[in-house]
Amino acid sequence: MKIQLKKIPKKIFYWLVFIIYDLLVKVVHSDRKTLPKRFVRDLYEVYPSPDLIGPLTKIVMPYVEVDSFNRHDLNRPYEVLHIDLLKPDTFSKIQLLPTCDFILPIALLDKSGDDDNPKSIQLNQGDQNTSIYLKFKNRFHYLPIKAKTEINSIGIKSTHDLIAIGAPIYRDISLNLNKPKLIVHIFVDALSQILIDSCAEDIMPATKSFFDDGITFTNAYSQADWTLSSMSGVFTGKYTKDHLIYHPRNGDRIKDLTLAEVLSDSGYKTSLISAVPKLTPVNGFDKGFSRCVVAPFKDANYIINEAIEQLDAFGGNQYLFLGLFDVHESYTLQPISSQVKNRVSDFNYKSNNSSKNLTKLYDAERLAMCANTLTHLDSKLERLFDKIKDYDKDAVVLLHSDHGVDFITKNSQRLSNEREKVALMIKGGNLGPVNNKEIREIRSVPSMILAASNIKDKMKYVKPSFTITESLYPNQEYELAIRDNRHVLFFQVPWTDLYKREISDYQYRATLHNVNNELEEIEDTEIFKTMLSVAKAHYSELINNLIAFESH
Repeated sequence: MKIQLKKIPKKIFYWLVFIIYDLLVKVVHSDRKTLPKRFVRDLYEVYPSPDLIGPLTKIVMPYVEVDSFNRHDLNRPYEVLHIDLLKPDTFSKIQLLPTCDFILPIALLDKSGDDDNPKSIQLNQGDQNTSIYLKFKNRFHYLPIKAKTEINSIGIKSTHDLIAIGAPIYRDISLNLNKPKLIVHIFVDALSQILIDSCAEDIMPATKSFFDDGITFTNAYSQADWTLSSMSGVFTGKYTKDHLIYHPRNGDRIKDLTLAEVLSDSGYKTSLISAVPKLTPVNGFDKGFSRCVVAPFKDANYIINEAIEQLDAFGGNQYLFLGLFDVHESYTLQPISSQVKNRVSDFNYKSNNSSKNLTKLYDAERLAMCANTLTHLDSKLERLFDKIKDYDKDAVVLLHSDHGVDFITKNSQRLSNEREKVALMIKGGNLGPVNNKEIREIRSVPSMILAASNIKDKMKYVKPSFTITESLYPNQEYELAIRDNRHVLFFQVPWTDLYKREISDYQYRATLHNVNNELEEIEDTEIFKTMLSVAKAHYSELINNLIAFESH
């Protein structure tokens, strides 16, 4: 009894500390939605899966050990898996595809986080029973299960309060031979094609060499001017006006079919490993992925190490989405091997020079630093490329970005080509070698991957006559850029008109420019009328879609 009384004050103390932590997080980050919702107090959260296929429940679980000092860290890595929940002293029979070799993720759940006693798990394979004691709470243990003959199920019983059982990961099941064993989708945040072109020398030699036998698109444009909207378009193949993921604080989730769902339905293990802060389950970026590792702001070494861990651990047919954030953060203090390649003058600090600030344009010092960051990133990617070639010499690999940057332009147009022309390259499926200069949209990425992988294109992308980029952001002027190989039309509507959902009686500005020199305004009545008609139709569809969305 005395021991129990001694424990009570400690529990109360921690409970009060965590409440204070939780309140501080809400005050400091009042507009940021998190998973778990009560980030500090709850170490994990079970939530409904957005997937069209697979189990209907997912869990957000720490991917590092959590203690009293890092519970409040909003950027600590976490893991997301499909799960079933098993209550204490309950037997569950997990149905399997016939297999001799699979991995079973199991986690002991403990919201209090103060129970460090090992717990017994019983596994039953036919007439074979195995007992194991698991120590670590709120972390997945990946148990390798091997059988002498094929099994169709496995039984599980636990003495612990609650356990999470992840979907089985099969290591001995492969697809037919007319599909690639491996598909790797590499996203490099803020990798501008203009930035690559502006450098006198090849700043990414390993990347260039790796994609030499594929297609490099040198005239590809993003469909939005920032990550949340742009990558929602890449995942779904849609414009912002259609997927409507644009608000930084609402937590709207992707509802459309995603590339990961198509590939999962085609038999691939689908995994997302990302350092990009916006690519989280809060907005549905886990949709279609059987496993996610979200590690905000981690560098390329971390993401590439995790990718190699995944390939080494699971084997079989895999689709890996990798999100790299190094280039986006090139204005921060870089690794020393990158720093020492700069000039001393490149370290001059300039205020108000964040990646989205349009008041500071061309910045030679930051441009030099970013170029060295690309070379540094390229040296890390080389290790990933080597692993890909070892895993599957015929792998389909695609690399692209989501938007460009401000510091390489003197153009104040928000949707200028320096901000919207992005890197895009693909190899595999006997595609190259080709240097393609045709104007492209990056929302075509899902269809490109499916075509190269010999998988039916359920995304149904149809190449339009013009590329369309739009900027939709709360309390900011709505903008469109309509481009072909010779012209670009910049179209703007005041936020107040969009906010009022004005569809006919609204103000707008429109100017036509030379696509090869976007500072040069030109006159061409016919093309101006054609592009303006496209812009107005696009805007009208946006308003109608917003009205329909809000009515639900």
